[in-house]
Amino acid sequence: MKEEYMTPEERMTAAVNLEEPDRVPIAPIVGMDLPTAYYGLSSAEMHKEPIKGLEALLKFFDEFGGWDGYTTLPLYKSGYILGGFKFKAPGQELPENYFGQFDEGEWMNLDDYKTVADVGWYKFVADEYIYRISNWTPEDVDNARKQFFALGVKGWDEWLVKRKIGLKVGANRVHPFFTLSLNRSMIKFTQDLYYKPELVDAALETMTDELIKTVIAQCKRTGSNVVFIPEERAEAAIYPLKIFERFWWPYTKRIVEGLYKEGIIT
Repeated sequence: MKEEYMTPEERMTAAVNLEEPDRVPIAPIVGMDLPTAYYGLSSAEMHKEPIKGLEALLKFFDEFGGWDGYTTLPLYKSGYILGGFKFKAPGQELPENYFGQFDEGEWMNLDDYKTVADVGWYKFVADEYIYRISNWTPEDVDNARKQFFALGVKGWDEWLVKRKIGLKVGANRVHPFFTLSLNRSMIKFTQDLYYKPELVDAALETMTDELIKTVIAQCKRTGSNVVFIPEERAEAAIYPLKIFERFWWPYTKRIVEGLYKEGIIT
């Protein structure tokens, strides 16, 4: 076996910079579901008490160590709802032995594009939308935020610091294009791209600027220089090049370059 002489952070940094690491970095996205199933735990219980999901993930890492890069912390129902995503959880909307699922639908309407363009995605979610995609009360929202924050603090310390994961991710944000697609529904969102492009553009403009601003602030608080932004809807298997070049690429380029100016890797 080839001798290893890099730390996980050095190995991941070399790969990001297109340099040659001592070996290929390993950075799987495992989340909560795989460890839960492996250890025979209840998926329903993990969504009720996500700290148990984190503990399962840490145990899984310790048993199958060697990962170098960021692996997502437990993804659970309350965390998704706080971000503005309707979600079905095992033991609640789904049978107990299921994995959690996005509940994609036409939850946003055309008027919501203008609201998002005017006030931003986060304020839209906090003031109105979170109550549309859940049965929560303001007290439920407050409790969920406290739980989410506590999980993040414990996860940062146990996962990224003590286990020395390379490239500590200081922020997570779903790409604006992906966010609108999930909440408007893929069919309606696609129709909007063709028939209401000015509404989509206006929302994407605000969401892009907002994402850059909030990621910079969060990375400064955590002392990290990495952000993870998932996107699963813009590829050529779904949309033609003209859609990609108008509604995805310019905003993505702005995000990457805007964060890079602040020393943040996307």
